[in-house]
Amino acid sequence: MLKNGNGNAAKSDSDKPVAAAISKPIKEEELQIAWLEFAQRRKEQVPEFQLLSRPFDFKENVITVHLSNAVEEPLLHGLKQELTYFLRERLSNSEITIKATLGKVEPKK
Repeated sequence: MLKNGNGNAAKSDSDKPVAAAISKPIKEEELQIAWLEFAQRRKEQVPEFQLLSRPFDFKENVITVHLSNAVEEPLLHGLKQELTYFLRERLSNSEITIKATLGKVEPKK
């Protein structure tokens, strides 16, 4: 710790409380562009690319990916951390979260 001119300990910048990150509002068009950019990076991993190429819902900083079967859940889980980080950085919004919902599976005839 540093001492100031009157002999008292001076606080360094690292002692200051960290301010909450300011999150920029997200435009859905910007989200779509960033999402597709990430999907293009996964083009060689066909199942991941197909999952990322589907439409998703976006409301109040939550992206909802609709899965068609339970097999896709671990696939999304494997991408989720990297995708979330990518979107947060690209869109300057630290509040983005991704969740999955499993849709009803229609039996094949």
